[in-house]
Amino acid sequence: MAADVKYRVLLVGVFNELSAYKYSFSLAISCLKTYADKVLGNSVNIRNLNILDTDEEKLIKAIREHKPSIIGFSCYLWNVGIICDFCHKVKNLFPEIKILLGGPEATGRREQLLKSCNADYLIVGEGEAVFVEILKHLSDNSPLRGIDGLILPDYSHEEASNVKAVLLPLENLPSPFSESGIPEGMHSEMFFPFETMRGCPNHCSYCLWTVFGSKSVRFYPLDRIASDLEYISKNAPKSGVFVADSDTFINKDRALKMSGMFRKAADEGQLRFVFQTNLRHWDESLMEAYNHELFEINFGINALTLKTQKVFGRNCSESQISAQLAEIRKKAPKVKVFLHIMYACPGESFVDFCNSLDWALSQPNTITLFFHTQLLYGTPMQKKAKELKIVCRNSPPYYVISSAECSAAEVKIEELMLICINTWLYDVNTKDRFRQIVMEEYGGSFSRAFMGLWKKMPSMSKKTLLSVYSELQDGPVFFIDNYVIDIVQEFPQKNDTQKYRCVEKIRSIFDF
Repeated sequence: MAADVKYRVLLVGVFNELSAYKYSFSLAISCLKTYADKVLGNSVNIRNLNILDTDEEKLIKAIREHKPSIIGFSCYLWNVGIICDFCHKVKNLFPEIKILLGGPEATGRREQLLKSCNADYLIVGEGEAVFVEILKHLSDNSPLRGIDGLILPDYSHEEASNVKAVLLPLENLPSPFSESGIPEGMHSEMFFPFETMRGCPNHCSYCLWTVFGSKSVRFYPLDRIASDLEYISKNAPKSGVFVADSDTFINKDRALKMSGMFRKAADEGQLRFVFQTNLRHWDESLMEAYNHELFEINFGINALTLKTQKVFGRNCSESQISAQLAEIRKKAPKVKVFLHIMYACPGESFVDFCNSLDWALSQPNTITLFFHTQLLYGTPMQKKAKELKIVCRNSPPYYVISSAECSAAEVKIEELMLICINTWLYDVNTKDRFRQIVMEEYGGSFSRAFMGLWKKMPSMSKKTLLSVYSELQDGPVFFIDNYVIDIVQEFPQKNDTQKYRCVEKIRSIFDF
C-alpha cells in the first residue's frame, strides 16, 4: 500500500440480471468515486465493483484482493434484501471492515436499515459530499457524529429522522463517464442509468423524491450532457440508457436543446433511450423533437380513478389522457409509448381496477406496465397508511395487501389477472388466440375474459397458477412487477430458468 493512502474503499453496485442487457453500470457508486477522487486525490484508494445479486463469491474475492477498510452498498428495493445478507456475511468473515449504506432504501428506512444490516454508517439523500466528509474525518481521526447527512448506529430515532440530505451544485460534480476514463467493466450493450438533472418539484404522495429533501430542481450543464452522451455512444455502443430524472421534460426549452444530443447518440451509437415524464408536459414541439425509433417514453399515468389521483397528488381526467395520447401517436409515431399505471391503490375498488385495465389495453400502439402500489418508507402515503386503511408488506417489495376499497382477496385476483393476461398477450404461442377470445367472447374486455377463464379453469390449472403466484411473491430479488416488465419489454429466454419456468406454467394454463 502506498504510504500516502490512508484508506481503501470498495463501493459495490448490486444488480438483477436483465433480459435485454448482460451488464449494468452503477451510476450511484461511480458518482461517489469520481467526486472523492477529485477532492481527495491519492489519499484514498477507491475501487468500484458491479456484481449480480448471485455473486457472493465475487464480492468475497474482491474484498480479499482489495483489502478495504470500508465497503459501501447502494440500496434499492430490488437489492436491499441481498445486501443485508451480504453485510452479515462480510461482518462474519471480516469484522474489522466498516460498512456504509446509501441509496433510496437507506434514505427511507434510516436507522432501521442500519441496524438490520449491522452496518456502521448510513448516508441520507445524495451521497457525494457526505462520503467525502466521512473519509476526511476518518483520515484525521476526527469524530463522525454531527456530519451532515450521516446516521450512525447510536443515533436515536429522533436524531436519525432529523438528518437532512446535503445537496451540491451539479456543476461542481465531475462526470462518472467522460471525466473519469473508461469505467471499470464498461462494455457495449450495457444498461446505463443517466442523469440530466436532480430534484423534483412535484408532491406525489407515493414517491421517494419527497424524502430526499430535493424539491428544488438542479440541472447539469448542457455541455457535460453532450460530452457524456458522446462518450457512452463511442465506448459502449448498442447500450440501453435509462434517463433517471424525475422528469426530463419539466423545462421544455432545455429538453428541446437536449433532443439533438440524444438523437445524435442514438444515431451514431445505436443507443436506446428510456425517458420518464408527465403526459401534460408534452406539447407538439416536444413530440416532434423526440420522434425517434430508439426513444421509449414512459408516461406516468399512475391512476385513472379520481379518488386515487387525489390521494396521489395527481389530477388528470381519462378523457384528457386519451386525447393527449392520440396527439402523440399522430405527431410522434416512431416513439415507443409506455404507460405506467399503479394498482391496489387507495381509493380504487376492484371494479375501478378492471375498468383501468380494459382502458389501458384498448389503447392502440401503446404498452402498459401495471405496478403494484408500494408504501415506500418515509413517503407521505406511508405515513398516512392507517388513515387510509392500507395494509402492506413490511419488507421489500412493500406491496399493498389491502385497502379500504379493495380486500386482500381482490388484490390477489388483480395480481393473478396481470400475471396471466401479460403472459398470454406477449407469448407468441397464445397472443392471437387470447385476443380472439377477448374480442369474440367478452366484448373486448380483458378483465372479463380473465374472470370467465378463471371460472372455467380446472382445479389443477388453478393450482399451477397459484404456485407461480407464490413463487413470485417470495421476492425481493424477483417478484411480480419484475416478471411482468420482463415479459412486456423482452420475452424471457430459456437461459433464465426461473422466468422461463413461470412462463411455461402460465402458458400451459391457457391450453385447458
